[in-house]
Amino acid sequence: MHIEYGTILGDQRLSDDLTLYGVATGTLTVTAGRSLYLYGLCGAGLVVEAGGAATILGTVAGDVFNRGTVMLHGIVQGSVHSIGGQFEKSPASVVSGLLEI
Repeated sequence: MHIEYGTILGDQRLSDDLTLYGVATGTLTVTAGRSLYLYGLCGAGLVVEAGGAATILGTVAGDVFNRGTVMLHGIVQGSVHSIGGQFEKSPASVVSGLLEI
């Protein structure tokens, strides 16, 4: 597992599990067998592919496209599109756009 406190520039496909306390400026893609723990900010969108998992405790500025597993405890400023994936939303979490599950 990689832990990042700084800035990740541009779009990234995760090649390792990631815990992000910092900022990602582009879209993050969580591939099969990988996991993301987001405590910081994803400045664009988040894509979780089948077999991938993401726990959002921070903020996603764009949309979330889920085909894997997403647990939302933070904020999504865009919409959530869960397409055949598992999605769990805590009562304190916020989705500013559409919630399609």
